[in-house]
Amino acid sequence: MDFTKIRQIFFFGLLAIVSIIFLYLIRPFAYPLFWAAVIAGISYPIYERLNNRLKFPNISSALTLIIIGFVILIPLSAMGTLLVGQSIELYNSVNDNRGSINNNIQNITKWVQDNQFTTKLHIDEKIWIEKMSEITRTVVNFVFDGLKDWTQNSIAFLAQTVIMFYALFFFLRDGKKMLKF
Repeated sequence: MDFTKIRQIFFFGLLAIVSIIFLYLIRPFAYPLFWAAVIAGISYPIYERLNNRLKFPNISSALTLIIIGFVILIPLSAMGTLLVGQSIELYNSVNDNRGSINNNIQNITKWVQDNQFTTKLHIDEKIWIEKMSEITRTVVNFVFDGLKDWTQNSIAFLAQTVIMFYALFFFLRDGKKMLKF
């Protein structure tokens, strides 16, 4: 084998490894940049109108970002807040002995015991309540664990949102220059 051929194989192999590592490193930035490009394409007419009136691209881009923030982030944060509040309320109602879920289980048990067709089953109220509460706690713990994971991932989401808005600012301001280049 020729030394130049070995050198070429080594070079292209090393180039491939470095390229794969580089793509792995920029992978977290792919989605924010993609969404910044999509939102810039959708909101570019708003930016253009503002820039025609103001004649300052930086201010026009910043105002467009504020409008986009109101349109996208406020509804998302409101839904997230409602989801967290409802999950915590459900979790507290299950763990509370005076909770409405336990009362509903007791009412169902009394109905089953007083029913003439089910009196032969000899249902123990304590076991029934305990099993239903255990099932409900399991479901609520599953939801609560999912919510906890979602909350932990919200920091990464916030960082990606900041990257998206940063890129969006420049996509709006310099979009035509980038496309011409």
